[in-house]
Amino acid sequence: MRKQGLGWNAISLKVLSWETSNGERDGIYVYLYEVTNHLKLETPIKTREGILDWKSINWILNPINLGIAEMVSQYLPVLLNKADNYSLKYQDAQIHIN
Repeated sequence: MRKQGLGWNAISLKVLSWETSNGERDGIYVYLYEVTNHLKLETPIKTREGILDWKSINWILNPINLGIAEMVSQYLPVLLNKADNYSLKYQDAQIHIN
């Protein structure tokens, strides 16, 4: 989170891309961080990129969680467990990860 002046270093950077409904490529960078339990940081923090807040993996992956985009619970487990970058295809209400 160097952009926000927190001085952490990412342990992993992944790229998640997809094709939009008009055929263009889009995507996001996913940074994974590990911090100690001793870190004291008042959150949430509003940033240019969005809101930074601490959430547990269980909170993020909860299937009835309305506080996060619905597809995150489908692709985050893959990003956490495998190396490489990924391409998503959303078809027939299902997400396909390549």
